[in-house]
Amino acid sequence: MNLSHELETAKTIARMAASICQSIQAEMVNPAQKDGREPVTVADYASQALIGNALAENFPDDAVLSEERSEEFMLLLSDKQRALVQRFVTDAIGGYVFEEQICAWLDFGKREQANRTWIVDPIDGTKGFLNNRHYCVAISLLIEGEPVLGVLASPGFYSDEEEPYDDEGALTYARQGAGAYTEALAGGPREPIQVSRQTDPAVATVLTSFESAHTDTTFIDQVSQALGRAADAPRRRLDSQDKYG
Repeated sequence: MNLSHELETAKTIARMAASICQSIQAEMVNPAQKDGREPVTVADYASQALIGNALAENFPDDAVLSEERSEEFMLLLSDKQRALVQRFVTDAIGGYVFEEQICAWLDFGKREQANRTWIVDPIDGTKGFLNNRHYCVAISLLIEGEPVLGVLASPGFYSDEEEPYDDEGALTYARQGAGAYTEALAGGPREPIQVSRQTDPAVATVLTSFESAHTDTTFIDQVSQALGRAADAPRRRLDSQDKYG
């Protein structure tokens, strides 16, 4: 099964969605101010509308499983929030977008039966997004219920511990039978990635969430102690599905 076209299209779509999230974050997010969830709400709907439009253009017969729907868009968002979504999507596409189009794109692919289903998380890592840390756009494809490819576009991801917030971001992706790779979000040479060959738990990397509510610190401490890890051994913290990239 050759899915190179689907993968390349998903990579392009994920980059577009990450870009609109970055634009919204740059304009609306100020960690020093308490703006609530409005920025991430706008980003959620704008990102999904953009993804829905692109999937409809490229794979009109496929199904989509995603978080947001037009009904909630019209009922739960204020006039101001819907106007912001409309403006950001218009800017991203480069042509005026009507509210009705956004509703149609949010609902694209919401069918019960399909051989191929795209799984979309338009922005994962709410608190990371609101605090200018890590978040990602996640897109995958299932064929007859089996995952065959996946893409993570991670604007805040870093690989250099000494310069953790270099704003480069990463695009991580895999296709069934073709391996997994990562490259700069802006593009560039790809690098193969694989599960670590480290077998000594005493020196293995321990990964936790930034949010204490998402991490059972007591359990991790107990496991680390049982495995012989030093109490002060470093741990790496990441928001969102970036943990799996």
